[in-house]
Amino acid sequence: METGDSLLFLAIVTNVIILAGLLLKELKNDETFMPWMTWLLRGATALLTIDLLLLTSYFVNSNFRYIYVWQYSSLDLSLFYKISAVLAGQSGTLLFWVWVIVVSAFWLSEKHGWDTPLIRRTQLVTLLVGLYLMIMTFKISPFETIFVSNPSLPPNFMPDDGSGLNTLLITPWMAIHPPTLFIGYGLMTIPFAAAMVYLFTGEKGWEPIARQWGRLTWLFLTWGIALGGLWAYLILGWGGFWAWDPVETSSFIPWLVLTGFLHAISQHRKNEMNFQLAAPLFAAFSFATIIYAALVTRSGLFNSVHAFGESDTGTYLLVLTLISVVVPTVAVVLKYLKTDQQEPHGPDMSFKEIVLDVFEKQNLFLITLILFGLLTLVSVWGITFPVIQQLLASEKVAMAPQAVDFFNVNSYPAVIVMLLVAGYCLQYTKGKKTESLKTLGVVVVLTVLVSFYKMKNFHVLDHTTPFYQSQPPLYRFLGEISVLSIIPPLGYMLYAILQTFSDDVKKYHDKRRILIRRSGMLLIHLGVVFILFGTPISVSFGSTASPTLSQNQLGSQVDVGNGYSLMLNDVKTAAPVGSYPGTPIRSILANPQSYSGTTVEVSGKVVEKYDSGRYSYLTIDDDTGQMQIATDPVEINNGEEITATGLMMVDFVSQSTGEVYPAILFSNDARYLTVSGGLNTQQVYLTVFKNGREVGDGYAEYVTGPKGSATHPMVVRKLTKDIYILFQGKSESGSIPLTFKLIPMVNEVWLGIVFFSVGISMIMVYNPNPGTRKKGHKKV
Repeated sequence: METGDSLLFLAIVTNVIILAGLLLKELKNDETFMPWMTWLLRGATALLTIDLLLLTSYFVNSNFRYIYVWQYSSLDLSLFYKISAVLAGQSGTLLFWVWVIVVSAFWLSEKHGWDTPLIRRTQLVTLLVGLYLMIMTFKISPFETIFVSNPSLPPNFMPDDGSGLNTLLITPWMAIHPPTLFIGYGLMTIPFAAAMVYLFTGEKGWEPIARQWGRLTWLFLTWGIALGGLWAYLILGWGGFWAWDPVETSSFIPWLVLTGFLHAISQHRKNEMNFQLAAPLFAAFSFATIIYAALVTRSGLFNSVHAFGESDTGTYLLVLTLISVVVPTVAVVLKYLKTDQQEPHGPDMSFKEIVLDVFEKQNLFLITLILFGLLTLVSVWGITFPVIQQLLASEKVAMAPQAVDFFNVNSYPAVIVMLLVAGYCLQYTKGKKTESLKTLGVVVVLTVLVSFYKMKNFHVLDHTTPFYQSQPPLYRFLGEISVLSIIPPLGYMLYAILQTFSDDVKKYHDKRRILIRRSGMLLIHLGVVFILFGTPISVSFGSTASPTLSQNQLGSQVDVGNGYSLMLNDVKTAAPVGSYPGTPIRSILANPQSYSGTTVEVSGKVVEKYDSGRYSYLTIDDDTGQMQIATDPVEINNGEEITATGLMMVDFVSQSTGEVYPAILFSNDARYLTVSGGLNTQQVYLTVFKNGREVGDGYAEYVTGPKGSATHPMVVRKLTKDIYILFQGKSESGSIPLTFKLIPMVNEVWLGIVFFSVGISMIMVYNPNPGTRKKGHKKV
């Protein structure tokens, strides 16, 4: 067994011992293992930490005897990308996920010890989940060697190089997006475990643990989704940050459920009778949807631009998803049946009193939870239905391009109602309920009136799409709603935020802690306003042009519409000359006979090209000398840098050109010179003008490598819009096709994410978990 597998196996054994000790304590009050629990968990944490570091060291040292390292790394990757590649595949990601779960349990142990039944049972559930995922990791081990799949290989065989990293993953976003998301995934295990303990035992004290860990999870999920959006916007070249792709939608689903949980727990905290079932159920479903998100990414069933390949781990994840849905649901149903039911309204209440009672804050929180549930169902169904279709049809079914319309039309009404409810809740004061209701009524009427306002390209559905044309009357009606109807609820919510902040300053001016915590809550809701304001505008009011430039137009302005023009400043196709790989030409020319008939690699800049029909003859210069390469016909221009490997011939007489070449390399793989990361790059340097005035400059880049291509757009950021220029490589004729986009209000979306992050951080810092163990607390 490999060292990595041995460490993982020892971690599994240690975890089993801890679970056995907890079960003995729980079922038989046997404390045999309890004195060792802290050190056992520290040991399991250390084993997994060493295991993860060991895997990282294999990537750093390019140890290609391990299949996982060979699949996702290569010699030409920089150290930064070798480390980030640890999370490029399934088994490495799974190991990292397990590590986060065990570190979370370790942190809980160090903070709370093992004294209370609540903590012990929470650890029991947490480590049970950890054990399940550990066994999965062991099964698809990242430490499997190439000799397992190729037993005939010599024992000392080592591949010369790895397969390399997908070009889309060679970006700094790769280094931070996956770990951020999986830290969130791992952290959610603790709130799930605490909620399960509460559902099965009614143990009090679960709420502070679940609340604080839930907030931390929410922060990491928010960052993970936002970083994924930035990745899509800046690397994948979608020109947008959100496309309802199954993988990105799957990470959004637990965020929705977790947001519902945080709303429910905020009321449960004030009165434990409030949402006593909904709060733990939302916590449990937050975890279940995280497992479902992993299933979407890893089963191979869901067609996505960035899903992992097919894997048998999908079955294990499906089983865990079902368990984490069914078990808490059954527990909630049983608990509900045992709960004394009360009449919702007193028998003597008038209609007005009933209406006012409905608009009590707790009822509006219930409506909020229902809305989060509806949005979750829309997202789950939207990405699951194509899979059901393909299972029934026994063939792959891709997500239809119109699927975006499905998500938009089904989500929009719920979002509008949610904004109205949020505005009312923020403004709510018990003594001014009637006035608040009047304000809400005015906003509702205004929203309905604006929804009928017709404006080009600003309704929920594009009327020209097949999706709209094929829908029943109800969906077509919803599709005709003007998206301007979102403005009154957003304005209402903004007004409520500002009014509440003003009232809070007066009310809590001498209570800084409360004021900062409430300001954090308001900041999060302000983030919602910014995101929902920027998203529809950036999607609906953008404009696109497709200019094609030519290198002959260097230094001149080309009109691209809307008052904008572009100036092409330069075109670069490779890394700066400095150190060409391969044998220096000077060495070859100094003693050509010593290279005759051998395989040689040379590199340099093309200074002359001649096509004979059968071959392309290239004269290259590597700053030490010049020599010729004969290769299959290839589209390479003078000035471009290439590298080639082939057979060296000396004093070769060409039948097609009639020339004698003192040294010529015959190669069939002449290719653009690779730069750092094994990538070929093409860059176009541009200046952007608006009505003749310069507004920005930079470059757009097109990158190709052994594993695909990537576009790095040039983005000129302005407060109200982004100027977004996409370049996808020169054409064979040398022309430069570009995509020029104006994307309004997109930066308001990113600003909303910043508000989210700052707001939740303020809440966590100024409302820490009160259940931490005090100094001197006895350990078991």
